[in-house]
Amino acid sequence: MRQWLDLRTILRNQRGDTLVEITIALAILSFVLLSSFNLASFSFRLGQMAKERTQGVQLAQEQAEALRNFRDNSSWANFNSGAVGTFHFEKQSGVWAKIAGNYQPLLNSQGTPFLVNIERLGDVIINAGPPIISVNSYRVTSKWAPLAGQSCPLNGSGVRECTVQFLTNLGRTDDLAPVAN
Repeated sequence: MRQWLDLRTILRNQRGDTLVEITIALAILSFVLLSSFNLASFSFRLGQMAKERTQGVQLAQEQAEALRNFRDNSSWANFNSGAVGTFHFEKQSGVWAKIAGNYQPLLNSQGTPFLVNIERLGDVIINAGPPIISVNSYRVTSKWAPLAGQSCPLNGSGVRECTVQFLTNLGRTDDLAPVAN
């Protein structure tokens, strides 16, 4: 019984936490909550950057595949003609069509369009005896404006720009006249 009375006496005499203890507890709680918020915000930004990079890669791959499809389903002369400089492909009536300029298919999370294009870099004709091979080099590029805090290099105009590029060499042996020796 004496132990019970001592516990009640102790509890009655305690006046609560001091102001210093409460301030320290609130500071620790604030630090933990702020750290959690910063971690969640950083994770969200990383997810958005990964999403945009994936979209950029998919758009560039789609154009590279359209380039190969166009090559495989057209004559070599038709493949090498048409749009000069940068171009892209769009499906028209179920067939890929070569169109001059940039392709702006989607908007990223900032509302900025992706710019996708194909650029012809040059031709090489390899004549090592039959067959004669003509090889064209192309660069497929997908660009978009970065999110705040995303580290992308500066372009020629001094603006940050994220870029994905594929280099491809496409060759065919048909439709080529033999080269006279």
